[in-house]
Amino acid sequence: MGDAITSGKAGATTGEAALQLERSYWESYQDYDWSSDETKAQAISRIPRLDGDILEICVGGGAFARRIPRTYRSYTGLDLSQSLLNALKSRMPHVNAVHGDAQDLPFEDATYDAVLVFSGLHHLPRFEKTLADSYRILRPGGCFFCFEPNDRAWYRAPMRYLRSKKWVRDFVEIYSEDERYLDPAEVAGAFGHAGFTDVRIDYLTPRFNPEFLGFANRIFARMIYLAASLGDSVRTQSYFAMSGRKS
Repeated sequence: MGDAITSGKAGATTGEAALQLERSYWESYQDYDWSSDETKAQAISRIPRLDGDILEICVGGGAFARRIPRTYRSYTGLDLSQSLLNALKSRMPHVNAVHGDAQDLPFEDATYDAVLVFSGLHHLPRFEKTLADSYRILRPGGCFFCFEPNDRAWYRAPMRYLRSKKWVRDFVEIYSEDERYLDPAEVAGAFGHAGFTDVRIDYLTPRFNPEFLGFANRIFARMIYLAASLGDSVRTQSYFAMSGRKS
């Protein structure tokens, strides 16, 4: 649901404790629209398939779902936060809102044509289980797509150091104790282990919704934008978009 310039609650904590931490955090939100419209369009344009029956996990209030063309037959959104799901239903009444854990998907085998997650996988301590479950519920030819913060960008190491300091977190309000960045090579390996083929990856740097950022956050955002201007590689871009197909 965001980058390290957000506050999330998962990663170092595991099991039921992590689940309760996530639930208690996200129940305080009615929406969570961290990215610019341009960023949403860029991410969505990289999804290989947008027809049939779509499931978005960690859907939140539907910030990305609202931008997806309605070429699909049905759209289901799953989230741990009932308050965010209520907001989703008020904005998108046609969406089937499901309250549940993305690490234990409550759906039958072969029921969806695409499973999407926008900046939510990095909040899940057991994201490999999410990939395996997604493969199970996809129909043959279906795709899984994720859009996540890239741990291999060169500036992530100093950002990890900063987020370990409580006074920094308190001052700039951008770092959580548990949220983590993802190594795209590790995620690609998990895609393969789950059974996905035709794995594709793009690197890009999202622009944040200006209304989402406070003064200190704007400074950090500008630093990320400057780093992204140095090249289009895994070392310079803050996010990756990855997709895989079920044979």
